[in-house]
Amino acid sequence: MEQTDAKNEEFSGKSLIDLVFSWSLRDVLNKDLYKSQHNIFEGQKMRAHASTKLSDEKKNPTNHATMVKRIPETFSSVAHYLKSFIPPLVEEVHADLFSNMTALSQAPVCKIHSVETSEDYKPPKSLLYEIILKRKEDAEVDAGKYEPEDGNCAACFSKGKCSPVPFCLSDIICSYNDSQKAAVLSCISMRDCSHQSSVKLIWGPPGTGKTKTVGFLLFALLKMKCRTLTCAPTNIAVVEVTTRLLGLVMDTLEYGTYGLGDIILCGNGVRMKIEDHEDLLDVFLEYRTGILRKCFGPLSGWKHCLISMIDLLEDPNSQYNIFLEERRKEKDEEADKLKEESDSNLVDDDDPPTFEEFFKDKFNSIQGPLRFCMISLYTHLPTSLIPLEVVTKMIRALDSLKSLGTLLHDIGIGGAHFTNLSPKIKECFQLLKVLSEDFSVPTLTDPYLIQNFCLSNACLVFCTASSSAKLHTNGMNPFELVVIDEAAQLKECESAIPLQLSGLRHAILIGDERQLPALVKSKISEKADFGRSLFERLVTLGHPKHLLNVQYRMHPSVSLFPNREFYDQQILDGPNVKERGYEQRFLQGNIYGSYSFINIAHGKEESGVGHSLKNMVEAAVVSEIVANLFKQFLDTKKKVSIGVISPYKGQVSAIGEKVKKYSAYSDGGFCVSVRTVDGFQVAEEDVIIISTVRSNGNGSVGFLSNRQRANVALTRASGVTLLNSDSVWKKVVLNAKQRECFYSAHENKNLALAIAAALVELKQLDTLLCDDSFLFREARWKVVFSNEFQNSIGIIRNAEICKEVLSLLAKLSSGWRQPPEERNPIVLDGTSSQLLEMYKVNGQLYLVWNVDVIKEDSHYLQVMKVWDVVRPYDIPKVAEDLDAEFQSFSEDKMQRCKHKCVEGTSIVPMRWPVDSSSCAEPDLSKPFSALSLSDEPESSITTYRKFSIHSLIFGAYMEETDDVIPLGAALDADAGGRYTPQLNFCNHEGEALDILWLCRNFMLNSVKSTWVVC
Repeated sequence: MEQTDAKNEEFSGKSLIDLVFSWSLRDVLNKDLYKSQHNIFEGQKMRAHASTKLSDEKKNPTNHATMVKRIPETFSSVAHYLKSFIPPLVEEVHADLFSNMTALSQAPVCKIHSVETSEDYKPPKSLLYEIILKRKEDAEVDAGKYEPEDGNCAACFSKGKCSPVPFCLSDIICSYNDSQKAAVLSCISMRDCSHQSSVKLIWGPPGTGKTKTVGFLLFALLKMKCRTLTCAPTNIAVVEVTTRLLGLVMDTLEYGTYGLGDIILCGNGVRMKIEDHEDLLDVFLEYRTGILRKCFGPLSGWKHCLISMIDLLEDPNSQYNIFLEERRKEKDEEADKLKEESDSNLVDDDDPPTFEEFFKDKFNSIQGPLRFCMISLYTHLPTSLIPLEVVTKMIRALDSLKSLGTLLHDIGIGGAHFTNLSPKIKECFQLLKVLSEDFSVPTLTDPYLIQNFCLSNACLVFCTASSSAKLHTNGMNPFELVVIDEAAQLKECESAIPLQLSGLRHAILIGDERQLPALVKSKISEKADFGRSLFERLVTLGHPKHLLNVQYRMHPSVSLFPNREFYDQQILDGPNVKERGYEQRFLQGNIYGSYSFINIAHGKEESGVGHSLKNMVEAAVVSEIVANLFKQFLDTKKKVSIGVISPYKGQVSAIGEKVKKYSAYSDGGFCVSVRTVDGFQVAEEDVIIISTVRSNGNGSVGFLSNRQRANVALTRASGVTLLNSDSVWKKVVLNAKQRECFYSAHENKNLALAIAAALVELKQLDTLLCDDSFLFREARWKVVFSNEFQNSIGIIRNAEICKEVLSLLAKLSSGWRQPPEERNPIVLDGTSSQLLEMYKVNGQLYLVWNVDVIKEDSHYLQVMKVWDVVRPYDIPKVAEDLDAEFQSFSEDKMQRCKHKCVEGTSIVPMRWPVDSSSCAEPDLSKPFSALSLSDEPESSITTYRKFSIHSLIFGAYMEETDDVIPLGAALDADAGGRYTPQLNFCNHEGEALDILWLCRNFMLNSVKSTWVVC
């Protein structure tokens, strides 16, 4: 792989840093600065210093004028290849800076307390200036310091044949499937090829054990002592693959932590959150540098401690005499000084320690630092610099020192004497003497030199692709291989950074070009294919790749569609996901199955953080699902991890705000993580909720139209928008419907209430109060709203009160009624006192409504008429206004309004057929005892509906005619006030019916329900 001096690469005489700092603020905020055939340096020339070079540029503008062209498929040279990325790189840097500047207004505000020059300025870590920030609330204590972040061979001959398994891998390779084994063995066989460079591709779809395979590959390369650089796009991905490798390595270490020195993780400790990964500290470069700096120190390090201990053990008497002499001199100096100050005689009554006390104290003071240096050195030094023989001697020396320390502690106890320690002292002395002759450490104290020392001698180095530029230094030992994990998420120009390392022979790229691509903010650069990965380019050119073909993560119902749509049915489900126990039901109901597509038809797109889209109704539904999962967690105490993913930062922020209260339970087993699709790296969760945000009528799906992102985010979206779109999401929706796992959110009671609450907060009450409102679509009662009610609820600012009003309406429409004794006794006059109902809401307002009767098709139907929601003192005024309305009611309509039909504990609406022979309403004003067979039969004021075959007087629904036959009974009151039924059965036309005929049909199961009329 050809090496180029990338560090000094400049474009048209300017480095990238010079170019960026030459932009004015107006240039930064001009999003079309490099659009079309714009000269990249047009705006900078007028501001640049006059120079001969600049004059030459003006004479030959065509050399520097450029447009962001599409990156070609093939190139004439390495220089052509590298330079083709420069224009889109400049445009992408500008777009990223523009994006951050436009979002600056929403960033947290801090007051700058002072700007000071750094006292110990040492590049590259320290900075020239330190910016002291003041706390937000005028605190006197500084908030802290902000620091900017800165030919033919054996391998070729056996190509295509099954590679042999190295002996060092024979114990663990059996735990990998055939495709994983083949990929690893093919890659490690590359090392045997010395006459040509090569590139291997490992294709790892989701859940196929890609990271596990990479860990196994790196473990094999470590065992083979193959110097390898491992890169990934982000710090999170680097930490993940390093953790996977260490899991294998720690199980195979035989001599404590010896061998970890061959592994180095370098990068930004804050971004990597190293403090949360204690298991990575021993391989983290910054931590290792600090430890080795102590061990290499001339006055307190390994050499000083070792010599001090050898001197003590070799001739303790001589050391004791030296101690006494030094102590006497110190006492004399102190006495002379005090005598001059006080002119008085001083008596030294401080007896010196005994020989045994001196030896014990001296031994303990040296033993601690010496043990620290021994363990640190065989932990942090590469195995090439500290042989196993030396490590075994160190371990023996540590055991001997520990034994000697125990014996020293027992001196004077039980008759133990110092003379008995001579054999053990001699043993320790001999071991340490051999170590001093066989092993030494470099005399390095500068952290930068120690870091280079570690990087140059390590076997495996882990870092991000961009930070691998720091490895382009003189004196760095060459790498044999570079392994790039998540290679499909890296821009091609980023992959080129590690590929230019000196001496590199082979490259291994692991990824999935059908999953998440690299993020490109500039539309111009995106059209130029600036975001295309090297992995994708090689696949496009037909380069072979090893497919990992068994997935172990997803339930088969989840993997079904992506496997068919994106992977041509090449992925097999692992045996673990096929087991019955793998399907977990975290919530009850079909809507919460292993794979569900939940349609939220009432959402609305709006701008969120940094003009990114959000959908607050969708966010409310996600929050409700998480809340239900939390309730289940509290009941079962079963740990659950939830990942909430959205393509838009605005939605991530909105959902994060709603679920942040659960962060306190993360250590207890309930963990919620909210991230963008691009930020959701390799983490695996028990439950994944994907919020797609999109909801519009024209089918625009924007960000989601990318098939690769769609492959990551598949399960939940807004059905109407996605069906109208010409994208893979249309297939997702249709597939979900075909598999009967497509659900509407409003059909679930809890989710419907969450949607209603969100619409209330958004002041979109029209959606809730319309004729087709989802709140009342399945209700027993039809609800009619007056203009006054819609106006009143529209001006209520308290969203909680609005929610209570809607909740009460939902209960009333389902048939619930408040017991009379619980109702507030507000006395009314006039006609309204007979019909009007008043239910208290939130202790402040009253919902005013009544039962009305409307004509619907060929029937009269009881409905709920909601008049207003008012304060108590406004009720008489409302009632007075409604008196005129009610006075227009006929007595028959009044009776119908007051009718009640009881079904169990609910009140259900009554329904009467319209008399086809007359436009007038039937006369119900007569006493019930006066009803005759020619009258329209009717129920009494209160009707009870039960289901009993013992009914003597009943009405029936006839199955064969699909006709309702309500049957009436005339009741006569006797002298005792009891009612005697008269068996007068009739149909709608008032014709008498044969009771035997009715009973026969009843026994023939033609009747579906029975009514008891009392």
